[in-house]
Amino acid sequence: DISESVENAPDWASASDGAISLALSMLLTPELLREGMSRDFVRHVQQMRKDADLEIEQRIRIRYATSDELVQTMVAEWSGYICSETLAVECQAVPDLKDAKEVAVGAGSMRLLIEVV
Repeated sequence: DISESVENAPDWASASDGAISLALSMLLTPELLREGMSRDFVRHVQQMRKDADLEIEQRIRIRYATSDELVQTMVAEWSGYICSETLAVECQAVPDLKDAKEVAVGAGSMRLLIEVV
């Protein structure tokens, strides 16, 4: 008699269907975390566009303030994606935004403001 058993390694998920098996690493790399943060950033900007009742084709300027180094790194890395997804002509860090909205981006936080161009 033969007995077969499968046990997942830590940080891995797997599934089988007949002769096909699939295993995926569930480990989140720093690169994946920053990509997720960029999507969070875009979601906040899109919600601000909606709240401001902007037309879909209207261009905006994004201003943000944060002391969180991870958020700063993410914006520097993903600013092209952020601008293209939100129709922003620029995404600029500014030292202080008093009237901006405080948002959570991943585990970090920032103050965010959009302006119609």
